[in-house]
Amino acid sequence: NPSQAEPIIATTISSQKQLFESGRELEIDQYFRSAVEERAELRKKVASKVKSFKAVFAVLDWSLRGDVPDAYAAAVDLLAECNAILISALQYFYLEYPKTPKGISQIDRDTKLDVLINGLARAQKLSAEARLKAVIQMAGAKRRVVKAAVIDAATLLVNRRNKKSVMTLLTWFASNKETDAYIRQYSQDALEDLV
Repeated sequence: NPSQAEPIIATTISSQKQLFESGRELEIDQYFRSAVEERAELRKKVASKVKSFKAVFAVLDWSLRGDVPDAYAAAVDLLAECNAILISALQYFYLEYPKTPKGISQIDRDTKLDVLINGLARAQKLSAEARLKAVIQMAGAKRRVVKAAVIDAATLLVNRRNKKSVMTLLTWFASNKETDAYIRQYSQDALEDLV
């Protein structure tokens, strides 16, 4: 009976999808649990599995783990090997950013956004222009850590084609339009390094 087969097929597909998702999560777990010197070998393989928001957010969760050596750097390095999912994940995370769910501190959310911005800035599979455009969209952030990450990413992405855009962004952060004196100075220092 075909109608009886449909739930079995749906259940099988669902089970396969769960197995695939848990396999991907296991690879991400293995990457972070491996010795620091072994991660470089695993990075490309694991990054090829990071194709969903869920996987990106799993990496971000690992970046906060105090029991993992160099968790922040490992997360940035892993995300830097990823593709366009980073831009979508950054935009989604930023839009959801003001809505801090219960149980997650603002500091943890800031750190995750910092990791995501820094990973995106280093993602060589994406053009510098696409990465810079996504980073510039974060310029309206309210939190200091995120503003500093935007400044760092912009200075990392500067090239002769986009230097004017980067200089405009840094000039805005260095101006009196920016209310945070630390960020004004941080941006001014970045400007001086570029000139």
